[in-house]
Amino acid sequence: MNIFAKLKLALALRKPAADVAGQLKAIKSGWKTLSFWVTLIGSLASLAAAVKGFIPANYSLLITTALVTVYNILRGLAKADSAAVTGPMWATTETWMGILGQVSAGMLALQQGGINAKWMTVAASVIATAMALSRDLRALDPKDLPPVAPAPAS
Repeated sequence: MNIFAKLKLALALRKPAADVAGQLKAIKSGWKTLSFWVTLIGSLASLAAAVKGFIPANYSLLITTALVTVYNILRGLAKADSAAVTGPMWATTETWMGILGQVSAGMLALQQGGINAKWMTVAASVIATAMALSRDLRALDPKDLPPVAPAPAS
């Protein structure tokens, strides 16, 4: 391959590379999103409230589970729009929020002498399902997503 052919190939690859870079920049890092901070602050506040005795431990478990579940689904949907999302699942904020939910539940169980095992099992199952759903949404090809209907004109 001569120098002109290599130059032509490099110029041809420039546009697809710029498109991938643009897609990567379009997805905010998890910690830069409002949903991350709502989940983190809400989970920590509910944990603190339960530890101080302001709310029952089961309520804190429900709050944290709901927040982490919604966060995981939102992040999965955000990443489903981009085919350029890469990286291991353990390096995502979705995984760390799931771990936060489980650690929070464990701390409550230790501090308060236990939480109903059924509640703990359901919470862990819901968070694990949300994490799996987030992972599966990340792997979607944008072409497989249903079309979004335009907003009605007012």
